[in-house]
Amino acid sequence: MCGISGILSINLSEDQINESVKKMIFSQNHRGPDNHGKLRISDNIYFGHNRLSILDLSTNGNQPMLSYNKNLIITYNGEIYNHNKIREELNNIQKIEWKSQCDTETLINSVEIIGLKKTLELVEGMFAFAYLDKKKIRFFL
Repeated sequence: MCGISGILSINLSEDQINESVKKMIFSQNHRGPDNHGKLRISDNIYFGHNRLSILDLSTNGNQPMLSYNKNLIITYNGEIYNHNKIREELNNIQKIEWKSQCDTETLINSVEIIGLKKTLELVEGMFAFAYLDKKKIRFFL
């Protein structure tokens, strides 16, 4: 089970935020020993991730992950049982050059293409995630 983390702060310096995310990632090492990632989104926003590789063992499934057009950023934990079916449906709407076989990529691109509400109506599984829309600078948990 992966570990997801992030921080948004207006009171801490960029270095303090970076160190805080490192500590969050380290404290969740038992949740995802296969990879550790963090992404600076802005001076005061970081996402962190501890990966436990299950569906796609390649580095292409590492997180935090960007959507196909690099607008959305996600940190995700869980499993979407019907993600291959969702990929097929998305490809009928928008041709995507998929980089992995992981459900994380399916989820973030589905949110990008059809929106959060429709995506949540489609997905079958168990999961938790946070994503950020860089264009709108909105944070969703």
